[in-house]
Amino acid sequence: GEISTSEKANQERFLADLYPWFLQETRSAGVLGSLYFLAGGSEEAVLQGEALDPLDRSLSFLAESQMPLPARVDLSFFPRPEEETYGVLVRRLLDSFQSRFPGRDLGVLETYYPESLAARRALGQAFVAEYQRRGMPRRVLFWPTSDSGPSTGAVPPLDFASYLPATISASPTVLAGGPDLASTTVSWDIAGGGAGEVHVSVDNGNEVLFAASPAGSAVAPWIASGHTYAFRLYSGTGPRSLLGSTVVTRDAVGSPIATPTVSPIRRGDVAAVPNPVPAGAGPGRTTITWGASGWADAEVYVSVNGETEAPFATCAIGSQSAGFIASGQTYVFRLYAGTTHQDLLGSVAVTRDAAASPGATPTPTSRGAIVVVPNPVPAGASTTTVTWSNSTFSQVWVALDGGAEVLFTQVASGSASAPWIQSGHTYVFSLYDGTSHAALLSQVAVVRSASNASLTADPNPVPAGPGAGTTTVSWSTGSESGGEVWVGVDGGAEVLFASGADGTAQAPWIQAGHAYRFTLYEGTGRVAFLASTTVVR
Repeated sequence: GEISTSEKANQERFLADLYPWFLQETRSAGVLGSLYFLAGGSEEAVLQGEALDPLDRSLSFLAESQMPLPARVDLSFFPRPEEETYGVLVRRLLDSFQSRFPGRDLGVLETYYPESLAARRALGQAFVAEYQRRGMPRRVLFWPTSDSGPSTGAVPPLDFASYLPATISASPTVLAGGPDLASTTVSWDIAGGGAGEVHVSVDNGNEVLFAASPAGSAVAPWIASGHTYAFRLYSGTGPRSLLGSTVVTRDAVGSPIATPTVSPIRRGDVAAVPNPVPAGAGPGRTTITWGASGWADAEVYVSVNGETEAPFATCAIGSQSAGFIASGQTYVFRLYAGTTHQDLLGSVAVTRDAAASPGATPTPTSRGAIVVVPNPVPAGASTTTVTWSNSTFSQVWVALDGGAEVLFTQVASGSASAPWIQSGHTYVFSLYDGTSHAALLSQVAVVRSASNASLTADPNPVPAGPGAGTTTVSWSTGSESGGEVWVGVDGGAEVLFASGADGTAQAPWIQAGHAYRFTLYEGTGRVAFLASTTVVR
């Protein structure tokens, strides 16, 4: 609630008549009452220390009348700089407030929404810098009034993350030329948190996502001779605001490598951590992490015990907590491409442990999740996206063909591109808890398809109905060499389903509430991965 007062002749009468009644009504309603003042916004009033005179007059009157002083003070402040800057005027106003009313909390609940983007940013940065420096609560609202007159339409509250100082850097930024790919480490930080993304472009080409998190560092091990890489840091994940950039170059010496390209590979995967969810009082909680490569949007749906699916999240890459997991239920989270709820990319079935008997050994649960899409990387492409989630700070390391691990990136949760996947090699991405490189949480092996192998299941999802459902699995290794199709249920051990270089086979045992992952391997022994697909009902 609020009482709006300004520099009026009857200001004291207004407070005497209405303020006690106002406090009584707000207390009975369980609401914190506040006084709302207008601060003078002219440059002269601010610089002369007169902007807060109406506030001083009212609070002095309350004290003299032995009426309760408000726990916090709110005001509107529409600064109008002439020769000074927004930063100077905001600083002088807050200096004046803290010297006159030490220890009190001040909220600016109205300020201009400047029409100029540069002016709006300057005003936002002025408030953010001063509030941060003083440790004051972040309570500032832009108001649908421009600095040149009234404006229309709703205006959002001041988003502090959009005006915080942000940094992005790379080390090194200039690399000597040579025939092999070289590495640089990109570090960024959006002070105060908030969603953030780092995008990279090669030789002024189209940007692609490099990493997604408010702060962190990631290695870019694909810097080629004769090329320029621009890394740009943006706030948000939808309409983005550029916060900073850094440029990395490499001399055109030696044998230049072709410019990396990114193909719109439409693949995806989804994981849950922990799974199963430990038993305990009240609903259990797991974190769903997913990635849909090559799509602007994706949707995650959830069904319980095979019932109708309900929307859970909408985002191409992300993590979201599910705090409703109950014992004795099976929750299937399915990732769909786009927003049509038709093209299934992947799924995961989540359960919760029953309450343990006294002396029973607890069921181990996973603590961190890592998802890589696409995997395998299709022939002709070289980029995959690594997405991971952990409750604490973590590191992702990568090893090539069983060799020594090198640091890929470090942050609790995020996404990063790996645009250097080559045929004939295996890349193992490992997620570790903390920075000791000792507590392994999860890992995934990534390969690149060397052929035009294919694996499909139709129908998928299998329609609901009585009894078990049936899907037809079709596959081809893309060559004359033999192949095997294996199947695993709900992430369990794989068993042989069919064999041959190509063919079709029915799976007449598809049950609701379970996820069946069919995987095609070249030859025998499940060594050369070719393709996979997940079937649900």
